[in-house]
Amino acid sequence: MSGITFAGTSIGISAALPATYDAAGFGALTFTDIGEISSAPGSGGKTFEDVTYTVLSKRATIHLKGTSDQAEETMEIVVDRDDPGQVLLAEALDSDNEYSFEVTYNNGEIDYFQALVMGNAGAGGDSNTVRMRTVTFRRNYQDVVTA
Repeated sequence: MSGITFAGTSIGISAALPATYDAAGFGALTFTDIGEISSAPGSGGKTFEDVTYTVLSKRATIHLKGTSDQAEETMEIVVDRDDPGQVLLAEALDSDNEYSFEVTYNNGEIDYFQALVMGNAGAGGDSNTVRMRTVTFRRNYQDVVTA
C-alpha cells in the first residue's frame, strides 16, 4: 500500500462512550462531524516510562517498562460557532468526562478513541488570517481501535 494523506479526512465526536472498547462498540455510537478541520491529529500511541535501577556487581543500569501514557495531541479548526461538532468540542472542554472520537481517512479506514478535551484556544492574526482554534486533547490509556 502506498502512503495516505490526511486530505479528505473527517473527524466526528460523541459525548457517549461505547458499550465495548472495540469497533462494534464505537460503531454503534452516533458521531457529530467536526467542521472546518485544518489539521488532524496522528493515530496516537503509547509511550512507556523508563524505570531504572543500578546493580553494582554488574556495573550496569537495568531498564524496565513502567506506566504508559498517551501523548497530548492537537488539531486545528477554522472557527465556526454554528458548527455542531465545534459546539460539542466546546462542551467537552467544560466537562471532566471523556468523549469518543471517530477519524475517517480518505481510503475508508477508521480510527476510534476516547479522549479528554484539554484545550480549545483561539489564535490571533491580522487581516489576512483566518480565525483558528487549536483543540488539545489527551487520549485515554487504551489504544486506538481500528475498523
